[in-house]
Amino acid sequence: MRFWNNVEEYTIPAVTDAEQAALAFQATEPIIIQVGGMEHIARLEPVGVSSVVLDEIAATYAAIEIVFCARTKSATNVDNLWLRFNDDDDTNYDYFDHRKRNANDDISYVDNDTEFVLLAGAAGDDCPSGHFAFGEWLIGNANAGLPSPKSVTGRTYNIRTGTGTSREQRYWSGRWQNTVDAINQIEIGTASGEEFMSGSYFDVFGLPS
Repeated sequence: MRFWNNVEEYTIPAVTDAEQAALAFQATEPIIIQVGGMEHIARLEPVGVSSVVLDEIAATYAAIEIVFCARTKSATNVDNLWLRFNDDDDTNYDYFDHRKRNANDDISYVDNDTEFVLLAGAAGDDCPSGHFAFGEWLIGNANAGLPSPKSVTGRTYNIRTGTGTSREQRYWSGRWQNTVDAINQIEIGTASGEEFMSGSYFDVFGLPS
């Protein structure tokens, strides 16, 4: 597994019977997994819904990373995903999208003052059976102590057609124009309004200040 803060692959050692019993005893307490400075905040597994919300994010994270695997019920081969922060649905977001398809097909798109950051391409129902798009996002300046807008960068990979002959790599960047508030809520939704399919997940990590 690779993280944005340059932590390379790691191996989780085997758990002894005694350690397993101790973990079971502590199951009612919050458990934070920390790898190379990144804390695992939560895993979101949306099924039967078109959006999912993570509330009560600590205001102490300098950056937030989201690693995801997603497929929706959209009839297309790509269903874009969007992000919102702190329940802000006003036109306070900008984003840029660059797509590379197969060998020579390059497409770029930009939009300003939108109601969300459009930031990923999930697999749609026209993709090969069982295929999920995967990618990662990094949200910078997440806490209130940093005066710049909240920046977002990301990348995704997807197989676009049922035959598997068209592949797409996408690079995204955007921002939430808020320069005052720490990010305490993240909402992720599908552009089509269609539901996420079973097997989709979003792992959220935080880098403490």
